[in-house]
Amino acid sequence: MRKLHFFSQQPTNSAIIDSTTGNVLYEFFTTDATTDMASEGGERVKVTTMWNAQRQVVALYTHGSGASKEEVTYLGQTRCVDDWLVWSSKPGTPKSSNSTVRECQFLIPHGKTYRWTYHRDDTKDRRFAIFPSDQTTTYELYECETGQFLANGYRPQQGGLFACTRKLKLAVMADGEAMLDAIVLTFVLCVCNPL
Repeated sequence: MRKLHFFSQQPTNSAIIDSTTGNVLYEFFTTDATTDMASEGGERVKVTTMWNAQRQVVALYTHGSGASKEEVTYLGQTRCVDDWLVWSSKPGTPKSSNSTVRECQFLIPHGKTYRWTYHRDDTKDRRFAIFPSDQTTTYELYECETGQFLANGYRPQQGGLFACTRKLKLAVMADGEAMLDAIVLTFVLCVCNPL
Protein backbone atom coordinates (compact mmCIF):
# COMPACT_ATOMS: atom_id res chain seq x y z
CA MET A 1 0.00 0.00 0.00
CA ARG A 2 1.24 3.48 -0.91
CA LYS A 3 0.28 6.31 1.45
CA LEU A 4 0.08 9.84 0.08
CA HIS A 5 -0.65 13.17 1.68
CA PHE A 6 -1.36 16.60 0.31
CA PHE A 7 1.07 19.36 1.22
CA SER A 8 -1.65 22.05 1.14
CA GLN A 9 -5.24 22.21 2.35
CA GLN A 10 -6.31 23.24 -1.17
CA PRO A 11 -6.20 20.13 -3.39
CA THR A 12 -6.01 22.15 -6.64
CA ASN A 13 -2.89 23.97 -5.38
CA SER A 14 -0.88 21.27 -3.71
CA ALA A 15 1.98 18.85 -3.99
CA ILE A 16 1.08 15.20 -3.39
CA ILE A 17 3.80 13.52 -1.38
CA ASP A 18 4.65 9.87 -0.83
CA SER A 19 4.37 9.62 2.96
CA THR A 20 7.06 6.93 3.18
CA THR A 21 9.80 8.45 1.01
CA GLY A 22 8.90 12.14 1.20
CA ASN A 23 9.14 12.39 -2.60
CA VAL A 24 6.75 14.62 -4.53
CA LEU A 25 4.73 12.39 -6.88
CA TYR A 26 2.33 14.97 -8.34
CA GLU A 27 1.69 18.68 -8.21
CA PHE A 28 -1.50 20.61 -8.84
CA PHE A 29 -1.34 24.30 -9.66
CA THR A 30 -4.28 26.57 -10.48
CA THR A 31 -4.11 29.79 -12.47
CA ASP A 32 -6.74 32.30 -13.51
CA ALA A 33 -7.25 32.66 -17.24
CA THR A 34 -9.07 35.61 -18.73
CA THR A 35 -12.20 35.07 -20.75
CA ASP A 36 -12.95 37.22 -23.80
CA MET A 37 -15.45 39.14 -21.69
CA ALA A 38 -13.06 39.74 -18.76
CA SER A 39 -12.02 43.17 -20.00
CA GLU A 40 -15.72 44.08 -20.12
CA GLY A 41 -16.46 42.86 -16.61
CA GLY A 42 -16.55 39.18 -17.57
CA GLU A 43 -15.67 36.34 -15.25
CA ARG A 44 -12.51 34.35 -14.75
CA VAL A 45 -11.81 30.79 -15.78
CA LYS A 46 -9.49 28.71 -13.61
CA VAL A 47 -7.14 26.17 -15.13
CA THR A 48 -5.66 23.53 -12.83
CA THR A 49 -2.66 21.63 -14.18
CA MET A 50 -1.59 18.26 -12.78
CA TRP A 51 2.11 17.37 -13.22
CA ASN A 52 3.87 14.13 -12.39
CA ALA A 53 7.28 13.87 -10.71
CA GLN A 54 9.03 14.24 -14.09
CA ARG A 55 7.17 17.57 -14.63
CA GLN A 56 5.07 16.12 -17.46
CA VAL A 57 1.50 17.36 -17.70
CA VAL A 58 -0.87 14.56 -16.70
CA ALA A 59 -4.16 16.48 -16.82
CA LEU A 60 -5.79 19.90 -17.19
CA TYR A 61 -8.94 20.83 -15.30
CA THR A 62 -10.86 23.93 -16.50
CA HIS A 63 -13.37 25.33 -14.02
CA GLY A 64 -14.58 28.49 -12.31
CA SER A 65 -17.49 30.88 -12.60
CA GLY A 66 -16.44 32.04 -16.07
CA ALA A 67 -16.18 28.54 -17.54
CA SER A 68 -19.16 27.55 -19.68
CA LYS A 69 -18.64 24.01 -18.37
CA GLU A 70 -16.08 22.18 -16.27
CA GLU A 71 -13.74 20.12 -18.44
CA VAL A 72 -10.87 17.77 -17.80
CA THR A 73 -8.21 16.72 -20.29
CA TYR A 74 -6.62 13.40 -19.35
CA LEU A 75 -4.53 11.13 -21.59
CA GLY A 76 -5.20 13.43 -24.54
CA GLN A 77 -9.00 13.26 -24.23
CA THR A 78 -11.06 16.29 -23.21
CA ARG A 79 -14.39 15.60 -21.52
CA CYS A 80 -16.99 17.48 -19.51
CA VAL A 81 -16.44 16.67 -15.86
CA ASP A 82 -20.16 15.89 -15.48
CA ASP A 83 -19.93 13.36 -18.33
CA TRP A 84 -16.81 11.67 -16.96
CA LEU A 85 -17.63 11.69 -13.25
CA VAL A 86 -21.23 10.63 -12.82
CA TRP A 87 -22.55 11.39 -9.31
CA SER A 88 -25.49 9.66 -7.67
CA SER A 89 -26.93 9.62 -4.18
CA LYS A 90 -26.88 6.24 -2.53
CA PRO A 91 -30.43 5.02 -1.86
CA GLY A 92 -31.49 4.10 1.64
CA THR A 93 -29.67 6.84 3.52
CA PRO A 94 -32.19 8.23 6.01
CA LYS A 95 -32.67 12.00 5.88
CA SER A 96 -32.44 12.23 9.66
CA SER A 97 -29.07 10.49 9.66
CA ASN A 98 -25.93 12.43 10.56
CA SER A 99 -24.14 10.96 7.58
CA THR A 100 -24.34 11.59 3.85
CA VAL A 101 -23.30 9.09 1.16
CA ARG A 102 -22.81 9.72 -2.55
CA GLU A 103 -21.14 7.75 -5.31
CA CYS A 104 -19.16 8.87 -8.31
CA GLN A 105 -18.45 6.54 -11.25
CA PHE A 106 -15.87 7.09 -13.95
CA LEU A 107 -14.51 5.18 -16.94
CA ILE A 108 -10.81 5.30 -17.75
CA PRO A 109 -9.44 4.71 -21.27
CA HIS A 110 -8.65 1.00 -20.83
CA GLY A 111 -12.41 0.45 -20.52
CA LYS A 112 -13.00 -0.34 -16.84
CA THR A 113 -15.44 1.56 -14.67
CA TYR A 114 -14.57 2.63 -11.14
CA ARG A 115 -16.64 4.02 -8.28
CA TRP A 116 -15.66 6.49 -5.57
CA THR A 117 -17.97 6.25 -2.57
CA TYR A 118 -18.13 9.55 -0.75
CA HIS A 119 -19.27 9.53 2.88
CA ARG A 120 -19.46 12.45 5.27
CA ASP A 121 -20.09 11.69 8.91
CA ASP A 122 -20.82 14.29 11.59
CA THR A 123 -19.90 13.33 15.12
CA LYS A 124 -22.69 15.47 16.62
CA ASP A 125 -26.12 16.61 15.57
CA ARG A 126 -25.45 20.04 14.01
CA ARG A 127 -29.07 21.21 14.17
CA PHE A 128 -28.84 22.16 17.83
CA ALA A 129 -25.16 23.04 18.15
CA ILE A 130 -23.89 26.58 18.63
CA PHE A 131 -20.48 25.44 17.42
CA PRO A 132 -20.66 22.76 14.70
CA SER A 133 -18.86 19.54 15.40
CA ASP A 134 -15.89 17.85 13.84
CA GLN A 135 -16.66 15.83 10.75
CA THR A 136 -14.72 13.52 8.51
CA THR A 137 -15.27 12.97 4.82
CA THR A 138 -14.07 9.59 3.58
CA TYR A 139 -13.68 8.30 0.04
CA GLU A 140 -13.34 4.68 -1.06
CA LEU A 141 -12.51 3.54 -4.60
CA TYR A 142 -13.74 0.24 -6.05
CA GLU A 143 -13.57 -1.38 -9.47
CA CYS A 144 -17.25 -1.71 -10.43
CA GLU A 145 -17.29 -5.12 -12.12
CA THR A 146 -15.36 -7.05 -9.46
CA GLY A 147 -15.92 -4.83 -6.41
CA GLN A 148 -12.15 -4.82 -5.81
CA PHE A 149 -11.08 -2.18 -3.27
CA LEU A 150 -8.30 0.04 -4.70
CA ALA A 151 -7.91 3.15 -2.56
CA ASN A 152 -9.28 5.23 0.23
CA GLY A 153 -8.85 8.80 1.24
CA TYR A 154 -10.13 11.15 3.83
CA ARG A 155 -10.41 14.77 4.74
CA PRO A 156 -10.93 15.52 8.41
CA GLN A 157 -12.55 18.89 9.05
CA GLN A 158 -12.91 20.78 12.27
CA GLY A 159 -16.06 22.84 12.54
CA GLY A 160 -16.88 25.72 14.80
CA LEU A 161 -16.32 29.43 14.90
CA PHE A 162 -12.72 29.13 13.72
CA ALA A 163 -13.20 26.26 11.30
CA CYS A 164 -10.17 24.79 9.62
CA THR A 165 -9.78 22.03 7.11
CA ARG A 166 -7.03 19.53 7.70
CA LYS A 167 -4.94 18.13 4.86
CA LEU A 168 -6.13 15.32 2.61
CA LYS A 169 -4.67 11.83 2.81
CA LEU A 170 -4.89 8.99 0.32
CA ALA A 171 -3.90 5.32 0.55
CA VAL A 172 -3.58 3.31 -2.68
CA MET A 173 -3.50 -0.48 -2.62
CA ALA A 174 -0.88 -2.34 -4.68
CA ASP A 175 -3.49 -3.21 -7.33
CA GLY A 176 -4.12 0.51 -7.88
CA GLU A 177 -0.48 1.45 -8.55
CA ALA A 178 -0.84 1.04 -12.34
CA MET A 179 -3.53 3.73 -12.43
CA LEU A 180 -2.13 6.02 -9.72
CA ASP A 181 -2.48 9.18 -11.83
CA ALA A 182 -6.19 8.45 -12.50
CA ILE A 183 -6.79 7.73 -8.81
CA VAL A 184 -5.15 10.98 -7.69
CA LEU A 185 -6.90 13.04 -10.41
CA THR A 186 -10.39 11.68 -9.73
CA PHE A 187 -9.86 11.96 -5.97
CA VAL A 188 -9.05 15.67 -6.38
CA LEU A 189 -12.06 16.18 -8.66
CA CYS A 190 -14.34 14.45 -6.13
CA VAL A 191 -13.01 16.65 -3.32
CA CYS A 192 -13.51 19.78 -5.45
CA ASN A 193 -17.16 18.86 -6.10
CA PRO A 194 -18.46 18.30 -2.54
CA LEU A 195 -22.03 17.56 -1.52
